[in-house]
Amino acid sequence: MSTLTLHQSLSANYFGTKHVDQGTIMRAEQVQAFIDVTEHGSFAAAARHTGIKRSTLSAAVNALEDSLGVALIERSGNSLQLTAVGESVLPDCYRLLTSASRINK
Repeated sequence: MSTLTLHQSLSANYFGTKHVDQGTIMRAEQVQAFIDVTEHGSFAAAARHTGIKRSTLSAAVNALEDSLGVALIERSGNSLQLTAVGESVLPDCYRLLTSASRINK
């Protein structure tokens, strides 16, 4: 299972004065779950599309949010909305997975 270290620049760019420890670890699978959920608009739709259990996707996104110390998604019943931070980091998440894919080849 691959892991990616969160760069300090991400902390400075998106989290303002909140310090994110350089040792913070994000798993590529957590980032992929975040992307899947945002692309499909809900955990249930992402689960149907990916074949991954909704609870697994939710746990992965929760773990990503916990490791970053910020909420990326606002959950309300069956709907969700990206937070300002979630919207800001989403393009970087795509780039991160693209880079990870190239490294793993």
